[in-house]
Amino acid sequence: MLYYHNFNLAKTVTIIYNLPASRTERFMQTLLQEWAYARTYTSSEQRNLFLEPFLHKYNWPRPHRGKNGFSSVCRLKKNLEV
Repeated sequence: MLYYHNFNLAKTVTIIYNLPASRTERFMQTLLQEWAYARTYTSSEQRNLFLEPFLHKYNWPRPHRGKNGFSSVCRLKKNLEV
């Protein structure tokens, strides 16, 4: 039987890194709290009308704690300037 040490190989451990999944989960939680259930909508069409303004607010003027108080777009611009 062949073993990994016969080929001078070493075992490695893969560390699971779920930060992008955590960011997605946080975004979904924010969508639910600040858009979907923030007010009562009379229809799905009305709720959909409020989605675009919410996403604009979320990405432009709204500061994010995880980004040192910057909005998503301001942080992106800052990173592109470097």
